[in-house]
Amino acid sequence: MRTAQLNHPNSLDPISEIVAMLAHQINSPLSCILASAELSIRHVNDEIAVRKHCDNIIKCADMIRDLNKKILEIEKSCQFRTETIAPAALLDKCLDAFKDLYEVNHITVEKEYDCCPPLIRCNPFGLEQVFNNLILNALDAMSEVAYRRLLVAVKGDPGIGVVSIWIRDSGPGIPDNILSRIFLPNFTTKKSGNGLGLSICKYIVEKHHGKIEVVSRESRGTSFGIHIPVNNSPKIIDNPINDQGQRAAMEQETGLCHSY
Repeated sequence: MRTAQLNHPNSLDPISEIVAMLAHQINSPLSCILASAELSIRHVNDEIAVRKHCDNIIKCADMIRDLNKKILEIEKSCQFRTETIAPAALLDKCLDAFKDLYEVNHITVEKEYDCCPPLIRCNPFGLEQVFNNLILNALDAMSEVAYRRLLVAVKGDPGIGVVSIWIRDSGPGIPDNILSRIFLPNFTTKKSGNGLGLSICKYIVEKHHGKIEVVSRESRGTSFGIHIPVNNSPKIIDNPINDQGQRAAMEQETGLCHSY
């Protein structure tokens, strides 16, 4: 098992980061629209199913409209506004947007949430883009395997004031020789990728004074952990949340211990 906790400097200025993030995130709702359209064709004689898939297309089109609006209002988008939210509710919103993709690709989704995880102070739009990106990456990774399981977990640690969100796939894993580079801007192994997705995720998480890490085993899946301080405090940067023992304990607790 290999892990990476990366602190590579970002090569883009803040405005370029925001523009790249917004343009890149259009891929998520577009993928959902394609899946919903495919399912509508499959279920063309089922009026209720077609209506459900069309509703999802409209929802995703609204997401693209909102993204385009933020691109046009780039100066306002660069202002890092925060509010208090329930991380599990935001994660559920993101998971729901991809529901037709799960059906098309025969993916099982499992959730493991603490009963009452702490609220966090964050920029909801930014964190939503992180979740969307990691979920879509997980779905892409599992296209290569027969057993497809997406596991998401939300865990709070009141002792250090941190909420951890884990997103794990049952895909082929990330090869050791590229694991340390996956957060670098413009680094990609995808034929159609631009290498911005994970570097943007890292940028957004660090704007929240948080950390993002990846745990992967070849042929046994990949887990991404996002650790966000409850009060948007910079203390997490110096906190041993990423200690090997603590991480192993959290993975065991959440079922993210690569037992496939």
